[in-house]
Amino acid sequence: MSVKLVASHAEATAMPFTEATGYDLGKAGWVSAKFAAGEKPLVSQLKNWIRESYLQVAPKKLAAQIDAAPAPAMKVTAPKKKPAAAKKKPVAQEAAVKKAPAKKR
Repeated sequence: MSVKLVASHAEATAMPFTEATGYDLGKAGWVSAKFAAGEKPLVSQLKNWIRESYLQVAPKKLAAQIDAAPAPAMKVTAPKKKPAAAKKKPVAQEAAVKKAPAKKR
């Protein structure tokens, strides 16, 4: 995960699981965080970093809307399963076979 941090940049880069983002983006304040499988990062801290980063890079109109609103409590839920598609009834063979028109004598 990479985020652009200004206010919490020093705090974030002091963490053992973070480093300056490559390709010289780190010079502009970008920080990358890497987590091992099974590691449980502090979700509240990540939410704060994502919010701060968004406010740094979003268009000013959108950032103003987010900045004015209190930080929502994000609830993570499993995605809902789509209902199974209704099965089509099998077509009777006699209806599926087209009969040739009768010949006139």
